[in-house]
Amino acid sequence: MTRCLQPLVAITAFALPALAQTDWQRVPLLEHISSPAFAFDTLRHVAVAFGGETRSATIDTTWIWDRVSWTRANPAHTPPARRHAHMVFDPVRCVMVLFGGRDSNNTYLGDTWLFDGVDWTQATPAQSPAARIRHAMTFDHSNATVLLFGGSSTGAPEMQDTWEWNGSNWQQRTPAHQPPSRAGARLAYDTARQRAVLFGGSCFQLGPCWRSDTWEWDGTDWTDHTPTYPTPKPPARWLHGMAFDEARQRTVVFAGSDEPNHYKDDLWEWDGSNWVERILVPRPPARLEFGFTYDPGTQRTLAFGGETWPGRVSDLWSFDGTAWHQDATAMQPPLIVIPEYEDSTFDGDRSVVVWFGYTIANPSMQTWEWNGVQWSQRTFAVQPSHSGHHRLQWLPRQHRVALYQPLRNQLPDQTWHYDGTNWTLLAPMHSPAVREGFDTALDVDFTRLLLFGGRDLQGLRNSTWAFANGDWQQLTTTGPSARAGHCMALDAHRGRVVLFGGHDGSNLLADTFEWDGQSWTQMQPATTPDARSHHRMSYDVGRRRVVMHGGFSAAGYGEETWEWDGNDWQQRTTATTHQAHDHTLAHDFRHGQTIAFSGYGDGTWRYAPTHPATFNTFGTGCAGSLGPLSIWTPLGELPYTGGSFTVAFGNLTGTLAFAAAGYSATSWNGVPLPISMQPLGAPGCDLLVSAESLVALPVVAGIATWTLHLPASPALIGTSLFQQALALDPTGPHGIAMTPGSESVVGGR
Repeated sequence: MTRCLQPLVAITAFALPALAQTDWQRVPLLEHISSPAFAFDTLRHVAVAFGGETRSATIDTTWIWDRVSWTRANPAHTPPARRHAHMVFDPVRCVMVLFGGRDSNNTYLGDTWLFDGVDWTQATPAQSPAARIRHAMTFDHSNATVLLFGGSSTGAPEMQDTWEWNGSNWQQRTPAHQPPSRAGARLAYDTARQRAVLFGGSCFQLGPCWRSDTWEWDGTDWTDHTPTYPTPKPPARWLHGMAFDEARQRTVVFAGSDEPNHYKDDLWEWDGSNWVERILVPRPPARLEFGFTYDPGTQRTLAFGGETWPGRVSDLWSFDGTAWHQDATAMQPPLIVIPEYEDSTFDGDRSVVVWFGYTIANPSMQTWEWNGVQWSQRTFAVQPSHSGHHRLQWLPRQHRVALYQPLRNQLPDQTWHYDGTNWTLLAPMHSPAVREGFDTALDVDFTRLLLFGGRDLQGLRNSTWAFANGDWQQLTTTGPSARAGHCMALDAHRGRVVLFGGHDGSNLLADTFEWDGQSWTQMQPATTPDARSHHRMSYDVGRRRVVMHGGFSAAGYGEETWEWDGNDWQQRTTATTHQAHDHTLAHDFRHGQTIAFSGYGDGTWRYAPTHPATFNTFGTGCAGSLGPLSIWTPLGELPYTGGSFTVAFGNLTGTLAFAAAGYSATSWNGVPLPISMQPLGAPGCDLLVSAESLVALPVVAGIATWTLHLPASPALIGTSLFQQALALDPTGPHGIAMTPGSESVVGGR
């Protein structure tokens, strides 16, 4: 049957290059971040965050908080990526003023940039402060200037100079008195008393040392206002947050640190004479190097991002003078610092990736969902509660996501179902009772959850288990050798579960096995990835490939991407790579993308073709005696060069159907489409596609399928193919029945 299509796609075939047909892309979400420049724009009523440091990079992105949500700005120009810079809003000239920082090469910066809410412009002052990091800045309303003090630079670990920016130039001030040198201090302007308040910072020139002194700048000179013992004052610290609360006329100091890995979460207020500590619960997790500013519209002080003891965060909190409020969680699942305490799967019933994991920054188990565009956190009264090396899998015929949580300390293993509304704890009579290092996959019959290997108190396992009908059953102990840290994925088209690698307690493994529903078979590919463990695999439905990414090999943590087509492994030479291990990997077949996420790594990434294939239906067709006809692609496969692509037609009568395929849905042989079938005695039925090829298809149980074999030709990429089928239906309302039309756009894989 497929030979009839050859004239339609008879284009000279040649090998597709592996490069750039599929690539990794970091999803542009607000990442967990420390040392961003952060200030409130009182003209536009938004907070602006620029730059900072993620786990993997120093960044140059600009984000806008509008009191409801974050939006990534797209300015035509942008400052170079940096961290440890400082930024304040100049309400006289209505621009953000950014100065200094350190780039990804650890070079200290001394440039000045202005942001007007739309674009960044680099200023060209005649003179500037020396390049530096961790300086303090605020806007001095009495002088209508930006005030800068201290920081650190190459050859100057701590500085004590005072500078002012007047909108066009920097000028160094030489006051009679000067605070001692420091870095990581903070400044805030007290508009009620017309004073800039300086607190804290480092004094590393004296050894491990942090300051707890309070100074004020009156526009001309500095004055020491440090309370003397036993008058209370905040403990010494640096890299804290500091802002002036205009509604309550208090300078607020929050968090910071006074030694490595000692993160504070205390809050103090200065009224110009005394410091008072505020004891508040709940409060943000302890942190340093975060954004801190005051929003006069809501009369709240904002704390954004920063570094906590487990790592970076991207939450946003506000303090209203009485209590803390969490205004925004992260834009993606939270920080994970214990490997494998997270997993994800694609729920095809609801077209979302479900992520479930443990966050340490705010200790809890959390459920998040990715809808193809963004993450959202889901909250439940009841959900799995203990952390561990769990695994998730969608069970399509049960319309549930299954989660297996292994033994953890004194807690038993648990099996849960998730239907998108509730988590339900099941009560199987038997269980694998494994502790860690196992993996799971959807079994070949689409009904069972398959589990292999792992480690228990007696050591490594080589047993295969299946969960179905509410209970676990051990299937076999033959097949792959005992191991942990391997990964598995179901090749849905071939009906095989693919297993690769892991470790046997002494060595990393590089073997490939397949499970056919009854037994395991070791494969003998010509090409094999390096031995590895703690990698992840997922099945790309549209491209018919098992995708494997990352892991730990003899060379260390990897960033390689490999694909298995049922015969051999191929390494994909992607233009963009990212290092990952113990991450999650789930193929979103509704949107044609594989989503990788690592709270332990560097956020959300998308692996997808640079020229993706698509399949969409259009029109209504005309119903037969059994009702409307349907058209779809089995298992969600898509038309990619060098592969097969099947279109299915359903609700057909009789034993034979006829399918048309062509290049157009607008005209055929000069006749505009659609073409009415009324001259053939079928009013109300229309031909929706051109019919350059026509094929007869057998109908079995009301369904006919048409498989197209696409040459491996780049010239086909982007080509639209249109399909429609009809069947004779003498007892139907029209004598024939026709499906809707479909458009298949060929992609490159």
